[in-house]
Amino acid sequence: MRLYFLRHGLAEDPRPHLKDAERHLTSEGIAEMKRVALGIKALDLSFDVLLTSPYARALETAEILADVLHWPKERFVVEARLQPGLFDPPTLQTLVQERRPQEGLLLVGHEPTLSGNIAWLCGGNVKMKKAGLACVEVFDLQPRSGLLLWLLTPKQLCLIAKAV
Repeated sequence: MRLYFLRHGLAEDPRPHLKDAERHLTSEGIAEMKRVALGIKALDLSFDVLLTSPYARALETAEILADVLHWPKERFVVEARLQPGLFDPPTLQTLVQERRPQEGLLLVGHEPTLSGNIAWLCGGNVKMKKAGLACVEVFDLQPRSGLLLWLLTPKQLCLIAKAV
């Protein structure tokens, strides 16, 4: 099974009276995410379900991707456990066990929890860029039981989109 980890796109900066969960993608973040989504589409990935954090910036990222992929609404799930501070290895294990994906899961979320889960699975440190995408082959949901197949930056995904 493969797990795909997508970090949300470029979002508004924190402001005193703006809750973190309400920070939206910037216009630049939206434009970049549309190009990134085209790159992801060109990769022709297979996954059973798209799970996204409910935070505005992650939800918008997932919606852009779902629109470009023509992703069925019944396989697009807002998952509260993907929000910052909650998405840890035990939560990842639970999500996979609940979903029992045949091909894989695409998880849209935040740093540092995405990188933390990848490190737990693969035993190495990575850092996800905004709008970056990682693919991990999972053999068993235990520490160091996965293999990081690739980690693509938004620039690389945009180049893939241009090449098609």
